[in-house]
Amino acid sequence: MDLLLFAPEYRPNMSSMIRSAEFFGFARIYIYDQNQLLVAPETKKGRADIQHLARVWTAGAVDHIEIITITDPLAFLAQYPGRKVGTLVNEAAAHLRDFNFQPPDLLLFGSEKTGLPPAIIDLLDAAVYIPSRGHTDCLNVAVSFGIVVEHAIQGG
Repeated sequence: MDLLLFAPEYRPNMSSMIRSAEFFGFARIYIYDQNQLLVAPETKKGRADIQHLARVWTAGAVDHIEIITITDPLAFLAQYPGRKVGTLVNEAAAHLRDFNFQPPDLLLFGSEKTGLPPAIIDLLDAAVYIPSRGHTDCLNVAVSFGIVVEHAIQGG
């Protein structure tokens, strides 16, 4: 099973997802870094600061997980050998509890503001959602990530 963060917008959320991925035993995580969150500032101090923050925000996970930057997500998805399973805020998607993940799946998580774009959704083999029981219609992407990944590795 693999994970793809599609255009994360906030370093703290991205860092939390990297930390969670490593915590759950993933050796690598793919990131389409449209917003250049992985790009260190040009100054020496800026590079040192971002490296320090990466270690702090991920509790050291960046030292134990391979981060693979994707530059062409459409080409990457076209060649990916397993099912592409997106996480959506859409009740037409499969309820997380009812979905059976498979080892070759690629789990996609969209950006905080806009989720996965239509061009990516069109390439999905399946989609899942976490239904709300309260009045709030969605969760923070890093929280959703932890819930979905934990469920997926349990063979859900």
